[in-house]
Formats: sequence, structure tokens, C-alpha cells
Amino acid sequence: MQPCLESLLNGSVVPEKIFVSLPEVSIRENTGYTIPDFFHDAAFSKKIEIVRLEHDYGSGTKLLGMLEKIDTPSYIALADDDVTYK
Repeated sequence: MQPCLESLLNGSVVPEKIFVSLPEVSIRENTGYTIPDFFHDAAFSKKIEIVRLEHDYGSGTKLLGMLEKIDTPSYIALADDDVTYK
């Protein structure tokens, strides 16, 4: 996930905010999520917010987790955590 987030933060168009939606337990792996240490680095903590969800909604989790965080008309882009972006 770190290379993906770094590519988004260093791209030609940098998002105002990146929301990472994490359910308490993965339904696919039946395990909890551990938040990696790099999320606490200054470069990440200013632009990235972790949103914890009670339930795992599969691929919809990334969108459903951040919808309540948006209070004004916004553009939303979804990204996969195993891809780097230009």
C-alpha cells in the first residue's frame, strides 16, 4: 500500500485528501487490519486519513467508508492499493 500512496502524493495532480477505509475484520481473510507505521509519518499524516468501518463491504468498502467524510461537492477517485499511479 505504501508505494500506491506515495505515487498518489507525488503525482502530477495531488488529491486534497486521501481516505483509506479499513474494516475492523477482513471478510476474505477473517483477520483484523494492522495499521502500518508509515501512516504516522508526517508526509502521510497530513494528507491521508484512515477511516475505520465496523463491516467489510468488499470492494465497496473504499467508497462507502469515505462518503460521510465529504461535506461539499467533490470529485472522487478510487484507487487500488496494489497499483502505483502516474
